[in-house]
Amino acid sequence: MLTTTLLDMCELNNLQPGKKITILGAGIAGLVAAYELERLGHQVDIIEGSPRVGGRVWTHRFGTENDAPYAELGAMRIPSSHHHTLHYVKELGLSDKLCKFMTVFEEQNAFINLEGKIFKIKDAPHILQQRYQGIFTDTRYSEQTRLFAAWLKTIVDTISPGDLREGLENDLKSHLMDELERLDLSPYFCEDNESIDLQSFIKQNPGFRARCSKALDMFFEDIIVETGKDLLQLQGGMEQIIDRLVDSIQSPIKCNQRVVAIRVNPEFTEIDYIENGEKHTRHCDYVLCTIPFSVLRKMELTGFDERKLNSIHNTYYCPATKVAFHTKEAFWQNKVFVVVLLLAVKVYVKHTILLLNSIPIAVV
Repeated sequence: MLTTTLLDMCELNNLQPGKKITILGAGIAGLVAAYELERLGHQVDIIEGSPRVGGRVWTHRFGTENDAPYAELGAMRIPSSHHHTLHYVKELGLSDKLCKFMTVFEEQNAFINLEGKIFKIKDAPHILQQRYQGIFTDTRYSEQTRLFAAWLKTIVDTISPGDLREGLENDLKSHLMDELERLDLSPYFCEDNESIDLQSFIKQNPGFRARCSKALDMFFEDIIVETGKDLLQLQGGMEQIIDRLVDSIQSPIKCNQRVVAIRVNPEFTEIDYIENGEKHTRHCDYVLCTIPFSVLRKMELTGFDERKLNSIHNTYYCPATKVAFHTKEAFWQNKVFVVVLLLAVKVYVKHTILLLNSIPIAVV
């Protein structure tokens, strides 16, 4: 449904303006909620536990100049299918800042680490099958099947947590190689016949996904996004959308007020929060909570129904790490130096996206 249609429906059902609403969390969800509730005539105030607003949208700048290099510590891309986000990009006057986001698999000079071997994406087809052994060299399967499986493993290894990498390899050994051999894979190889269009394959072969482990099947949705060629970003930093929202909201945003308890009662909601080391309690007419479940599950929660509590406590968040750094020179042009640096990073971080000026250049 179009964002404008949803907002029109909210306006039609807004029969009692003037309510007082407390919003927990000053990330993009909380800020958009405040922005829209104010437009509907409600009074809101926003409580944020950290010293900054923006939540996962966090642009780090290496300097104070307008053109200073930057890296996205959180959200760094907008899929073209995320119409609600793009609505607010336009609404806040940032459409002219939209530009293409280049994925690690589109950047042919990007470096990846494959079982200790550092090489560029463009050289991958010549190295994949040399590095992978076992099922990937099994002559019972066609060369096309083996190359496709090797690419699939490389993509999953690059952007997924460890347990899913192991799950894919086990699935390939037990039955997925047979499934790939049965399918016509020709349409999913790109013009060079050496790289693959995994997005089209996943979308057009639901039977293959159905034969994967449940966790891997769910992660394929992320793979479709991660490998998309229609991803966008905001030139100058994603944090611009946060800055525009803050400027558009009239209500106060109170940082450093960490919520530790939410008690839902029939007539009101009570929250406890810590500020300057002291615990405070607030009675609220209405509360809109945008706090991530990973934080919410650590609080005292009462008055929540069982279904909500199950969702809060059982939603799984995949861990990931970003390492961003700024250098005086374009050292990545020196291949030897890059290899040494990436190997050094690998010692400390096993699953890392390495960024320079917000552009992914390697995965180690």
